[in-house]
Parts: sequence; structure tokens; C-alpha cells
Amino acid sequence: MLHIAGQGFLRGTRIALDKRGRALRAHATRKQMRKAMKLLLAVDGSEASLAAVEEAARTPWPEGSMLRIVSVADIPFPAQWRLASMPSGEFKEWDRIVEERSVENTAQAMTRFGEIAAARTEMTAKTLIGDPKIAILDEAERWGADLIIVGTHGYNALERLWLGSVSRAVASHAKCSVQIARRRKAKGADGKAMRILLAVDGSEFGDAAV
Repeated sequence: MLHIAGQGFLRGTRIALDKRGRALRAHATRKQMRKAMKLLLAVDGSEASLAAVEEAARTPWPEGSMLRIVSVADIPFPAQWRLASMPSGEFKEWDRIVEERSVENTAQAMTRFGEIAAARTEMTAKTLIGDPKIAILDEAERWGADLIIVGTHGYNALERLWLGSVSRAVASHAKCSVQIARRRKAKGADGKAMRILLAVDGSEFGDAAV
């Protein structure tokens, strides 16, 4: 009888300690969330990236947070293939067009973000060159981003296999948190109210999500 009571006491103690540990981790997480953040927002001029811009602009980030908007000048073929298939003049013109488009993408994103968020968050822009899947991750690590925000085009399985998914690659390999935004189709999606599903498992990673 005493043995059973002892087991019950130990079980109750472990439960109490587990709850206390989760509470302490949650408190530390909330404290961390109040600190200024470095937010890397990747755009490509599409409706998907515009959804990411609008969602980022509507989020009340901690005071002092910094937003860096990046657009990648994507080179579709390896350099040696392009040099072999087009004259140098055309190659330079192609590069110029791609880079100008990236600059336009960041300018459009900055304008839209400012329309919604006003001057709540410090904002800068940067054009990157290369494969978006790599360039975004490299810039996030180099800058020390706390969060990467990207949109998703909503490709089906075959399109993801053929075209690849930047958002999926970033989410899989980033060393910081990643937020993937999708254009909401529900009635009243332009409003501020949102339904948020938060999945947790009691681990420190679940606490970080909270």
C-alpha cells in the first residue's frame, strides 16, 4: 500500500514539474517574442507574394523590429548555357531586364506594406541574384533573420515536382522560423480578423511556435 502511494506521489510530482517546465518555457518564449525581430520578406511580384506582404503588414511586430524586403533576380539557366546560346549583348540585356524586374518587385512590396502598416516597422529593400531557393536562405543567414516570410503559389504535386517550390525549400532548410502566406479566398478575407490554428505537442519546439 505504501509502495503504491509512493508511486502516486512520484507521478504527481513529475506531472507538476512538467507543467512548471512548460510554463517557464512559455514565459521565456513570450519574453523573447517581445524583443525586436529581423523579418526577411521575399517577394517576386506575384499575387502569392502580395499576400505575404499584406499579411506581414497587418501583423503587430514587436517595437523596434526591422523588415528587409528581398526579390531575387532568377537566372533560369546555368551561365555557360546562356553564353553559348546568345550573343553577349543579348545576355547583358537579359540580365538587366531580370534585375530591373526584381527592383520593381521590391518597390511594389514596400509601397503596399507602407499603405497598410504606415511607419510602424523600419523597412529596407535588397535585390539578390541567383536561385531563389538558395539566395533567400543565404541572405537570411547572413543578415541574421529571426523570421522568413514567403508566399506560396499553391502548386499541385506535379507542378511542385516539375517547377519546384521556393516556399517549401525555404521552410525545409531555413535555420530560423518561416511563415508561409497564402491568398485567402474566404468571404471577408480582406478584413483584419483571422482564424488561426496552432498545433503544439508540449515540446520546446511547440512552445517556440506559441
